[in-house]
This record gives sequence, structure tokens and C-alpha cells, in this order.
Amino acid sequence: MPQSEADRLVAAAATRTATVADLEALEALCRRAPGEVCAALGDDDERASYLVYGRATLASEAGSRLRVALVETGAPAIFRALADPHGFGLLVGQATHMEPLGAALERAGRAELLLPGIELSTRLAFDVMVGARDRDIDIRSLDADVDALVAELRRVPASLQPRLAQVVVEAAAQVARAGRHVADVDDMRNRVLQALAAEG
Repeated sequence: MPQSEADRLVAAAATRTATVADLEALEALCRRAPGEVCAALGDDDERASYLVYGRATLASEAGSRLRVALVETGAPAIFRALADPHGFGLLVGQATHMEPLGAALERAGRAELLLPGIELSTRLAFDVMVGARDRDIDIRSLDADVDALVAELRRVPASLQPRLAQVVVEAAAQVARAGRHVADVDDMRNRVLQALAAEG
């Protein structure tokens, strides 16, 4: 069976060697023929993961635009890739990735699929702070840890904002149960909650 245009463009964009031109060509097809892209992706979770988290996608504005266009196709494989909690950290670090993606997921009614990633990323932020203190690393002050986590959480889609306080409380409790630097964990939790409340 001859390869369709969608098959060719998905294959080119979902590789380690993808270029910005490959991403832009696939984005244009997503806009023009979303059903064809959805069909070409099918259940191929590996390709979907490349399209969402691939080097070219993460490194360029074209990648951010493509990710939004892929969400708008409604492709289940793309939603599964975005639901990967470990992928969230690759996206939330930059507003150019997270904000347009969050808006696209809000429009699609699928913002909740980011919750496992938000929970994991929040717990890891507390783990990083505790780990630095375990090793007597004074590179980052508590202010820096708080600021970094708050900046990430502010990029979360608006419909998830009311749930962030509980996410922070639960993540801090998980880390505090290990019994290391509990006073710092409590301090960080309280300051993050205060910042989120002030933002609201």
C-alpha cells in the first residue's frame, strides 16, 4: 500500500533527526487534515512520544506549535504521551511549551491528564531541596527552591489551579515522612502555599 502524505510527515517528524521544517510540515497537515494525522498516528505510542518530547520539538517554537496542533487533532496516542508523568517536567520548565499546551488541553477538555505529572514534579521539587541539604550543598537557597516550584505551578492550566494547594500539601507530606529536613520541607510547603494563595 502506498504511503500517504500523513504517514510520510509523521514518520519524518517523529525521529531523532527531525528538523524544524519537518515539524512545520506536519503542523500544517494537522491544521488542514487532522483526521489524516490522527489515522496515521493510530496507536503508535513511540511516535507520539517523539512528536511530543523529541529533541527538535523541545528545542523550537515550531515544536510548541506542533504540539498544540497535535492536541487539536484529538489523537489518543498524543493524549497518552502527554499523560506520562515523567514527560511533564520536560514541558513545564518553559512557558513557551507549557502555556500554549495548557490552553490547548483546556479547549479539548483534557487538562486533567497533566495531574499525575504535576504531582510528580511537585514531589521532585521537594526531593531536590532535601537532597541538596543532605549533601550540604548551599548552591540554592530555600527562596530559590520556592520560586522555581511556584513558577512551574503558575504555568499549570487554569482549571487545575484550585487543586494545586492539595498537590503541594500531599507532596510535602510524602517527603516529610522520610524524616529528613522536615523543618525545611514544612517551610517550603508553607511558602509555596502562601505564594499560590497570593496569586489567586
